This record gives sequence, structure tokens and C-alpha cells, in this order.
Amino acid sequence: MKDATKRATGKTISASDWATQHEQLGFPPNPKYNDTTIIAKVAALPSLDTKDLRALWREHFDEDAPKKKRDYLSPRLAWRIQE
Repeated sequence: MKDATKRATGKTISASDWATQHEQLGFPPNPKYNDTTIIAKVAALPSLDTKDLRALWREHFDEDAPKKKRDYLSPRLAWRIQE
């Protein structure tokens, strides 16, 4: 899994750099949101195929994924991973 995320500018930065920039913008440090593992998992979602997204869904929701497209699965998985 690639430890990187894209900013609005389209540039790829490391998850740890993203967390540092987040704090520099005045957001209070929060270990939950500065966890580079979580950031990396969410950043990797767009590169996964539907089969892998469905497997992650099963892992995080303890049920089979609904018969929906990846555009439905990916944002909901991102939300659950960050929960």
C-alpha cells in the first residue's frame, strides 16, 4: 500500500507530511486523525479494484458488500476506516 495522499493541487505527499500540514493550518493534533496507517489506507482506496473493495467491506462491516458500484463502496469504506 502506497503511503501517500493527494492534495487538492494534485501533488502527492506522504501521509506524515499531510498530518504535519494539517497541524500547521491550526487544527489541533489528534492521534486518531494523524495515524499515518489510516491515511494510507484511505489514500489507497481509489487504486483498488471492486473485488478488493468488497473484501475490505466484509472486513470492516462484517457483512457482504451491497451490489453497488465502486463509486458507492469507496467513500463508505473511507468513512468506516476513519471511524
